[in-house]
Amino acid sequence: MIDIDYTLLVQMVNFLAIMVVLHFFLYRPMKKLFEERERRINTALAEAESIKKQANGLLTDYDEALKHAKVEAHNMFALLSLEGSQEQKMAEEGARAKASAAMDSAVAQIGTESAKAREILRGEVNAISGGIVAKLLGRSI
Repeated sequence: MIDIDYTLLVQMVNFLAIMVVLHFFLYRPMKKLFEERERRINTALAEAESIKKQANGLLTDYDEALKHAKVEAHNMFALLSLEGSQEQKMAEEGARAKASAAMDSAVAQIGTESAKAREILRGEVNAISGGIVAKLLGRSI
């Protein structure tokens, strides 16, 4: 059972004294530690948020630059493709012109050579036909 006497008063004074001592030596330093910790956490969170915003800005800039580079590459590809097809057409036309010129030259040369061959053969036709007739008839004409 609990006795109420002067020891209760001593215990209450002792308890209050411990509370005062703990308040100055434990609770205040702990409170300062917790406040400092919370301040550092809030600072770190604010810094992290700032870095996140900066990273998002850089990511947006990167996406825009990438989109611009893709458009530029597409335009450059289209331009080079057009230039390539034009050069191909020009090369084909040049090759056709060369082939046509070579064909015309070959036709002209063949015509010239065939005319020469005809002239040579006309001169020999009389001699050859006379030889054939002489062999068939057995006498010279």
